Amino acid sequence: MNTESPNFEKENYNMDNKNHFTVVLPLSDMELAMLQRESNLTDLRAALWNRAADAMKPLLDRICSRISPAALPGLPPYSVALGRTEPNVFLMRYLAAREAQEMELANRNLRIRSRGRIIFSERLDESIGMTVTAFRRDDPELCRELERGNRFFQGDITCAACLYYLGLNKSYIEERQEQQILSQVDRYAICVADLWPVEG
Repeated sequence: MNTESPNFEKENYNMDNKNHFTVVLPLSDMELAMLQRESNLTDLRAALWNRAADAMKPLLDRICSRISPAALPGLPPYSVALGRTEPNVFLMRYLAAREAQEMELANRNLRIRSRGRIIFSERLDESIGMTVTAFRRDDPELCRELERGNRFFQGDITCAACLYYLGLNKSYIEERQEQQILSQVDRYAICVADLWPVEG
């Protein structure tokens, strides 16, 4: 897999050929110290991009042929938004990735439910209903969806490739963990990458 540094003047991106992938990075003490001087920020962004790309390569290698900084309007150099200096960009990109992830999970649940057959449905009262659905254990499409769901919650980022928490090494975190990040965004950065899928 190739990883690239950005060339914002010469690089033309075909947005139909790839997907955006967002990585949340905790900053080390040395990286936090670099934030104190504006002259360090470009070097810091480059270092964070390289750290994120190096972490993603082995995790995405079988589905992705190339990774590069995302070509999205409003992103700082190297597509790295620092929570301390660009909190609005950080939150905007984070919430966009979370929304995309939740939509993907909801669509997967719909696909799973569509493989079943409702055998009983009854409304118990105004606020509670009960539905019993039967599934075929030998349904190959259902098995694939369930397997992907299990792999996602076990940390396989290829099963919902849009958000990853570096440091926690997870694709999905609990509300408590998310609140911890959002309450101290100045200690985090977000890196947004463009992924080109493997052809064929």
